[in-house]
Amino acid sequence: MEKFPSGTARYLMLVIILMITSWADINDNGLKASNTNVTNSVSPVTNSKIPLLVNDPTLELRFVTNQGCSDTYCATIQIRVKEVGDSTQLGTSSILFNYNPNALAYSSYTSLNFDGSDNCFFGGLGPAWEEHGSDGLASGTFNITLTILGLGLDYSCPIIKNDWIDVGTICFDILSQDFGNLTFSTDPQQISFNANEEDENGEFPSIPVDFVNMGNVNEIPIGNVPFPEITND
Repeated sequence: MEKFPSGTARYLMLVIILMITSWADINDNGLKASNTNVTNSVSPVTNSKIPLLVNDPTLELRFVTNQGCSDTYCATIQIRVKEVGDSTQLGTSSILFNYNPNALAYSSYTSLNFDGSDNCFFGGLGPAWEEHGSDGLASGTFNITLTILGLGLDYSCPIIKNDWIDVGTICFDILSQDFGNLTFSTDPQQISFNANEEDENGEFPSIPVDFVNMGNVNEIPIGNVPFPEITND
């Protein structure tokens, strides 16, 4: 077999090395370009998390009662963001309020939002929330716990804006014609709303609550009021 001169062999080796290096650079650049295009082409998730604003939005709470419309006296707990144009999303939170046990006896509680019925997860694929935890064993006090699932943090809904959102409805049996005195706690340990987004320390910061202007209701509970009969007399 004929042998290449040593100089020719070294030349061929150099050419091969240069070809391999050039091929690797081309593929590496192509891969980077391809990955960049894929990253930029991903559509944003409709229900993605909202970062906390520099000036955190403030939450407001209120009761809306069904005075005179039922055999039982019911109140719906509602929440909203105080500042028009701002919004936020909840993480695990709790609400505690009191009522007059001489006028009212706890009958039932029905969750309305933040309870898994919204199917927030990934655009409707499943629930982001657990069922509400509620405790009405202590007469005169009621506690609601909203618990978000770990995988649901990025998909917390409904998004809270300036429109009132129902949390749940509590119903009572009427014991006497005394004031019901539905009153939210002003203790931050008993009414606490956490954000759905971790801060730089890996903690979920609290969302401020307007404890000064609580939407409490102090009225004498009235059951079902019949419509007046109209006669020709």
